[in-house]
Amino acid sequence: MNSRPIARCLLRQQSFATGVKLAVAPTVRPAAFTARRHVATTPAGDAANELIRNRLKNDLKTAMRAKNTTLTTAIKSVLSSITYHEKSAGAAPLSVATLIQRSLKKRKEAADQFRAGGREDLATKEEEECKMLEVYLPKQMTEEELAEAVKAAVAEVGANGVKDLGKVMKVLNAKIDDALAPRKLVSDVAKRVLQASS
Repeated sequence: MNSRPIARCLLRQQSFATGVKLAVAPTVRPAAFTARRHVATTPAGDAANELIRNRLKNDLKTAMRAKNTTLTTAIKSVLSSITYHEKSAGAAPLSVATLIQRSLKKRKEAADQFRAGGREDLATKEEEECKMLEVYLPKQMTEEELAEAVKAAVAEVGANGVKDLGKVMKVLNAKIDDALAPRKLVSDVAKRVLQASS
């Protein structure tokens, strides 16, 4: 893994079946495993935040002109979450990408609940919004990269089996930004590594 986060703005655009062209989010390589997760406090993090925020605002205008209500609703919801977090007193600094990742998590959970309740139409809607918002996330860590991070955490805390999952996750949560990998995936990989080592 690279020792520095690299934010590169890609000028190409990706079109959805809706016909609305969206600017692709910058590719941000995962920082070194020892990096702090509060990427919003670094100059590179600030630049990435502003870039994603501007793309969201520009794509919102495009979606509204195209009368794409699904995309309009999705982007407005994310921008609202970003504004709410920034104005919340005492809120920990989080990157825009992290807030988007959390928004995706909520939508995926809602889709599962709708599907369990027999509302396939609403589940599909939530999943469509997820696909639209995923383009704003930085490049995600692969399971192989996560496994290496888990092994480093295991060595750091001297973990010995799944019983030490809590100790390992405490280290991982402090060092891997939510924007780079969903917490559930990190936990699943950690469990596999610990099970294999016990």
